[in-house]
Amino acid sequence: MNQTIKWLSAASCSVFLLCGATFALQIPGDESNAVDGTPAVSADAGQALELPRAAKGRWDNFFVEHEPNQELLRKVNADARRRADQAQIEYSENRFQKAYDEALAALRLEPDLPPSLLLLGTTAFRLRRHNDARVAFERFIEVAPSELWRTQGLGHALYSLGEYAAARDHYVLVNGVLAGSYEAQRGLGLSLYRLGEYKGAKAALEKAILLRPNSYEPHAWLSEVLFNSDEYEGAMIAAKRAMDLDAFDPRAFFTAFRVAAELGQDELATQMETRWRELTDYQAEVTGFDNRLLFEPENVLLHFARMEAHARMRDVKALERAAGALLSLPATGTEVLERGLRVIELLINGGAGEQARKLADKLLELFPNDVRVQALILRLPERAVVVD
Repeated sequence: MNQTIKWLSAASCSVFLLCGATFALQIPGDESNAVDGTPAVSADAGQALELPRAAKGRWDNFFVEHEPNQELLRKVNADARRRADQAQIEYSENRFQKAYDEALAALRLEPDLPPSLLLLGTTAFRLRRHNDARVAFERFIEVAPSELWRTQGLGHALYSLGEYAAARDHYVLVNGVLAGSYEAQRGLGLSLYRLGEYKGAKAALEKAILLRPNSYEPHAWLSEVLFNSDEYEGAMIAAKRAMDLDAFDPRAFFTAFRVAAELGQDELATQMETRWRELTDYQAEVTGFDNRLLFEPENVLLHFARMEAHARMRDVKALERAAGALLSLPATGTEVLERGLRVIELLINGGAGEQARKLADKLLELFPNDVRVQALILRLPERAVVVD
């Protein structure tokens, strides 16, 4: 019997439903070097991706008021549709390599199928195949020009390839047709920053903050822009705001260290430098696990190793996310129990007592007579008492 403790519900909709939404891609800068912000190295193979082409006009009017044309959908090759649907299932379960392979297979059977182009670009970006992502997104725009608003991912790929001017131009286009796009606004700010256009970068990042005020990333990047503009007071304010929102991202601590050093605040500079170095090592360790999990998404040992790193730093939010990813993996009854027990231990050690208790309650329902579950429950912190 297979059992899974679902921490978060996973989407399992048809790939054609993807056309009603944009993808939440990892935005450029998330994986960059904490010191200089250079993009992560691309994982593209040497040979450029070549996609077959459909007959001219094959997918004209595929979108009607941004929704798939049902008449055209009925004409899609059945095998292609099956592979396209499977690609979405793989994507929703974070099996990006399999999603990439299935989307590509669908496109071999049904060239230029718009949803598969979009999904191929998305998974290629996830896999850091930035040139492949570029090819897929550019073909999607060619086939479905009315859906330019869905292609923030092309800007991300161009940025990751170091083509900052091209990324900037694409983000401007997306912002022109999709008002209120946080990803495009933030990407625009980063691209302008790379191009040395600090005034424009500041304005774009401030707009991104208005769109998503509780995201630490635009605050952290704004602090760098302000530092490089010699606006030290503003840089420190933005850095501290980023730290308040995410105390485990090294970028803001590095900027704060530089500001303090520039202003002769030696004690603060030392504190910030020490924390920055600690967090940089932590980020490098976690990024290593994340990179391997892209290609081994069901490697339980890697999932536990990532959780252990989070627990050691008491990074509660990241620890809870990692626990959710691990617990969403398929498992037999025995595996559910053994994994659940270890996850509870790590949640307790990492300071995520409330989530540990929720998981313990679920395990107790499944395995009411297991003495190890009962013993762990005794170790859990008391529930918070709500006073009216």
